[in-house]
Amino acid sequence: MEKTFVKIKRTLHEAAAPVIVSASRATDIPAFFGDWFMERVKAGYYGKINPFNGKKEYISFNNTRLFVFWTKNPEPFMIHLDELDKTGINYYFLFTLNDYEAEGLETGLPELQKRIKTFIRLSKRTGKNRVCWRFDPLLMAPGMTVEKLARKIESIAEKISPYTEKLIFSFVDIDKYRKVKRNTEGAKKGIRELSEQEKHRILKSMQKIAVKYKLQLSPCAVDFDLESRGIKPGSCIDPAMIAKTFCGDTELMSYIGANGVLFPDEMDYSHLKDPNQRKECLCAQSKDIGAYNTCGHGCEYCYAVNSHKQASENMLIIKNRLKNDTLDYSS
Repeated sequence: MEKTFVKIKRTLHEAAAPVIVSASRATDIPAFFGDWFMERVKAGYYGKINPFNGKKEYISFNNTRLFVFWTKNPEPFMIHLDELDKTGINYYFLFTLNDYEAEGLETGLPELQKRIKTFIRLSKRTGKNRVCWRFDPLLMAPGMTVEKLARKIESIAEKISPYTEKLIFSFVDIDKYRKVKRNTEGAKKGIRELSEQEKHRILKSMQKIAVKYKLQLSPCAVDFDLESRGIKPGSCIDPAMIAKTFCGDTELMSYIGANGVLFPDEMDYSHLKDPNQRKECLCAQSKDIGAYNTCGHGCEYCYAVNSHKQASENMLIIKNRLKNDTLDYSS
C-alpha cells in the first residue's frame, strides 16, 4: 500500500494511501455517521486509532478509487449520495438485510418492511450491481428451524431479487469470538450455531433460492466444505465484481489487475487478499475507517461492541465532535 503525507495544523504526518476504503466492518457509518464521513471526504483524510496498539494513524484519500459501505440501514446516508457522486470516487453497498424480528435479535433496526423499501430505493438510485444483499449471520434461536430460516430468506429474496445480483451469507461463530459469546450469552435469547447437518440443509435450500431468483450465492469467510456442494468461494470486497461494475475506472482496474480483461470472473485475484483478515476471508485489501464499540443497532449476536449501553454513549460523544478526524470517543 502506498504512503503519502497529510498536513494537519501545519504539521506533516505520514499516511497510508489506500485504493479501497472499507466503511466499515467495525460500525455502521451510513446509519450513524454519514455527516462525519462526508466531512472527512472533504478534508481528504481521516484518522484511526489502531485497536490493537492504541496508536493513531492517518489514511489519505489521495489514491482512493472505491468506498465499500457495510450497513444495515443506509436510509440516513442517501441524502449524501449526490455530493459523494461529485467526488468521482466509486462506491457500492453491502446491505445486511436479515429477518430476526420474531426472535427479537435486532431490536435497534427499523422494521423489516421499511428496510426492504430502503433496499429497493437504494438500488434504483445506484443500480442493482452496486447493492449486494447480505443475510448475515445464519443462526439458530428458540423456535427457529432450518425450514423457517429458509422461508425467511426466500421471503426477502422474492421482494428484492430484481434489485440485486448477489446474496452473501455467513454462519454465526460464537465459540471463536469472545464478544459474540459474551453478547449472545448475556442476551439470553438462546442463540446457537448451526450443526453440520443443519448447515448442509440450509445450504441446499439457499442454492434453490439462488437459482429461482437468479442470485449469485457468495459465502463470506465460511470455514465449511462448500466446494462439494458446488458453491464457489466468495468475498464481500470482491475484485471480480469490482472489475465488472467499475470497468471504466482505469486506475481502479490497474490496481486489481483487470485493465482490458474480458472475463474478470476467470482471473486469479489471490494477490489482492487482505492479510489483516481471517484466512477464510477472500476480500481484497482495504483500509477500514471505522471504530469498534460505536454501533447503535443493538444486535444480540454482535462482534463489534463490548456493551450496547456503552456503544450508545460513545455514539453521543462522537456526534458532538463532528469535525474530529477519527471516530474517537475517548476523553
